[in-house]
Amino acid sequence: MDAQSVISQPIGTLFPGCIDKNLENLFLTILENGGVTQCRVQWGLRGIPRNLELTLFSDTTEIFVLVKDELINSNAEMRNKVSEEQTIQYAQSQELRLLGQLTSGVAHEVRNPLNAISVVLEALFQDIGEHQEYRLYKEHLFTHVERLKRLMQDLLELGRPIERSKITNFDIEDLVRETVDMWGTSTLCSKFTIDLQADSTADLRVKGNSLKMQQVFMNLLDNAAQHSKLEKKISIVISCESGCCCVRIVDYGTGIKPEHLEKIFDPFFTTRKRGTGLGLSIVKHVVEVHGGRVTIENNKVPPGCMVTVMLPQVQQVKKCAQMDTSEIQRGCISSFVL
Repeated sequence: MDAQSVISQPIGTLFPGCIDKNLENLFLTILENGGVTQCRVQWGLRGIPRNLELTLFSDTTEIFVLVKDELINSNAEMRNKVSEEQTIQYAQSQELRLLGQLTSGVAHEVRNPLNAISVVLEALFQDIGEHQEYRLYKEHLFTHVERLKRLMQDLLELGRPIERSKITNFDIEDLVRETVDMWGTSTLCSKFTIDLQADSTADLRVKGNSLKMQQVFMNLLDNAAQHSKLEKKISIVISCESGCCCVRIVDYGTGIKPEHLEKIFDPFFTTRKRGTGLGLSIVKHVVEVHGGRVTIENNKVPPGCMVTVMLPQVQQVKKCAQMDTSEIQRGCISSFVL
């Protein structure tokens, strides 16, 4: 295809079936926030697979796309590797979707009879009265009912998608400070010292559901406290790195056994006697739904460990008329789609 036959053509016409959900979400993000974004995709052009580098930028209601064509290596091993990775990624995404449906269904089915059991137990022990010989049974039953209720709530959180209507731009430092204030109101948490440091020169705005992210930081603070001695310090450092807002929560507690590090985000994995094993799984799920990533590692200088949450930084809005196109090579214009 020459430049004249390609320029101004709808991208869906040139590459049929190329607009998937991920690209559609990226288009919506660019329309809302402006700016210039690059990504790489693999599409077929007249039956020939191509690796393409897309440069996307918007103008009010339209998106312009520069498409740079990189011929796929004809090596059969490379093609097989790419195909295998795509198959694995697709299978993993399907497993996550089915897991979300399954956990939500199970939680809804269990929660109703569980509430009924709780009401019946309450009525039963009111009739029995405060007899000392039944006190141990009462505490035991209600402890396990409450634990099951927490488990069902955690399962619902794990399978619940982020509502698009509740997504806003917010300052991550403000959110973390508010979370620390809320977390510190409990008697146990008030015994910890929080040392919070933030880069005052950085733009710390991110896009997402602020309530969900507040839950993430609440869970991480709880986790840090549960593995630390009382009246210990917990450090929080907020900064920007590589286009992401970075929040590091550091405790000086027991740390994590090396053999547990790889399983720490797995559902139902816990080292606590009364833990559900879903707290960190929910953290990972929420952060990844927001396009971020979360890691956990032991401190290089023991004791304790550090959790790092990385979230995409909100890009500054730029008008297309101000876009710098000086670096576009004129000789390669036939490989770009405008």
